[in-house]
Amino acid sequence: MLKNKVESTLNAINKLLANPQADSKLPGNTFYLNEDEIVCAERDRGVSRFPYDSDGLVLFAQSSGEIESYESMFKLFRSTFNNEDAGISFFAGIKKDGEYFPISILGINRQLFEPAGIKRYTVFSLRYAWYITETSDAIFAVRLHLDKQKHIFFSVTAINKSNAPLEFIWHPILNLP
Repeated sequence: MLKNKVESTLNAINKLLANPQADSKLPGNTFYLNEDEIVCAERDRGVSRFPYDSDGLVLFAQSSGEIESYESMFKLFRSTFNNEDAGISFFAGIKKDGEYFPISILGINRQLFEPAGIKRYTVFSLRYAWYITETSDAIFAVRLHLDKQKHIFFSVTAINKSNAPLEFIWHPILNLP
């Protein structure tokens, strides 16, 4: 199910970005993907964010890949300043030449010498946010949502873009305050 949703969403994004219509454009390389979703492509400056909340717990998903969450004065995932590590991030490592090179799925905490050609998109809907990262070898996605009981859910998927086997690893990083 996740694979189909990611593939159909990425196809819709590629179609939209190949021929953006005036009525779908928003500021900052952001577009209406359809009636229910907004897609943020990468941009040089600025950030879009969308709030998700449940009975006082607030989760801000940002197009930069940063995720903030707090309830009153209690912070689950804090804001980052001055190049600090993010409160939460997800990495995938694709095996090349016997080593795994880390690719930031959310886009935050990217490696300095990341391979060229990586495309990242953030998709906001009223119920969830998707972070989609496309490399030459694979498509990686992280979906997050918040339920009525204040549980934060992260779903991850990887899609091999070739017929050859692909060896990779997942690595979530949690940096709590």
